[in-house]
Amino acid sequence: MDTELGTIVRNAVSDVHAALGGGLGEPLYQNALAIALRQRGRVVETEVVVPIAYKGVYVGFVRPDLVIDRELVLELKATTKIVEAHVAQTRAYLRWLPPPPPGHERLASVLRGAVVNFGRDVVEVLPVEAPPTRVD
Repeated sequence: MDTELGTIVRNAVSDVHAALGGGLGEPLYQNALAIALRQRGRVVETEVVVPIAYKGVYVGFVRPDLVIDRELVLELKATTKIVEAHVAQTRAYLRWLPPPPPGHERLASVLRGAVVNFGRDVVEVLPVEAPPTRVD
């Protein structure tokens, strides 16, 4: 997350944690972070429904916490530390998000994610790389 968007997200995350502190539930941080990012001019989608199919048949859906500018998926946590399961969950979201529409090649290579942990005393932001492209 060494891009302009990454800097904006890190600053918004820091501001939210400074204002609210630690120890609250994820939904409160999600709402506050969405407000902070929108105030910074970002397009924020919350809990976008992403369908999952097995052998072409719908089996359910997942909902990433936040999608920023259709480029960055944020999975929010409020726990003691980020663990591999949080990273795997974020990668799964990236794997199943729909591909960019024709003519939007810019989005094809920049879709990425991060796990944000609003810990009691410290906030963590861990970038997550997208997995290899899925084959439907």
